[in-house]
Amino acid sequence: MKSIICNFHSFDYVPVRLNDAFLKLQNIDASNNDQLKKEIQRQINQQNGKIGYGGWLEKRSLYAKNKLFNQQPKRNIHLGYDFWCESGSSVITPLDAKVWSLQNNDQNGDYGPTIILRHSKKHLDLYTLYGHLSLESLAIHEVGDEIKAGQELGYIGNIQVNGNYVPHLHFQLMSSLLNYKGDFPGVVAEAHLKDYLKVVHHPDLILKCL
Repeated sequence: MKSIICNFHSFDYVPVRLNDAFLKLQNIDASNNDQLKKEIQRQINQQNGKIGYGGWLEKRSLYAKNKLFNQQPKRNIHLGYDFWCESGSSVITPLDAKVWSLQNNDQNGDYGPTIILRHSKKHLDLYTLYGHLSLESLAIHEVGDEIKAGQELGYIGNIQVNGNYVPHLHFQLMSSLLNYKGDFPGVVAEAHLKDYLKVVHHPDLILKCL
């Protein structure tokens, strides 16, 4: 897998499971940040890893504390990968790109500082979203800037700015942004999942294939 956090190698990344069924077995309250952080670190340490990743299509209750996700139908299916690491960690782009948007989605439970890149690859336009960044990340580049694979994009934000989450990067891949600007849902209701999967794709398409 391509590295997306600077100064780490593919073998440093280990899978982390945060789906409801698994956390229930571990007796973890997913909406409790302290419990969740300890469980994430436990899984990373158990595998001798340095960065935890995962979450593609996981059903999660860790959003239950946020009104943003509790409107009906309830949103609890995760559409990307999360990369769990320390706040301040440097995020890099896995492919050549152009900066498409910079926006602070600062509602509680939202992405916080968010960057969306556009990639033109093999006659196909793809978009990658990077959520839960630091505020400083929005000042590194400007919309329209071209950046190369491996170039620094931003930094992981802390809990005060990242939407009130254990520090991590939300990484998501889309072939269309539909009508969204500066934002795109990262968690959807199960009833709407089929429609979103027409334009949201497995992160491995970029991280392991392209």
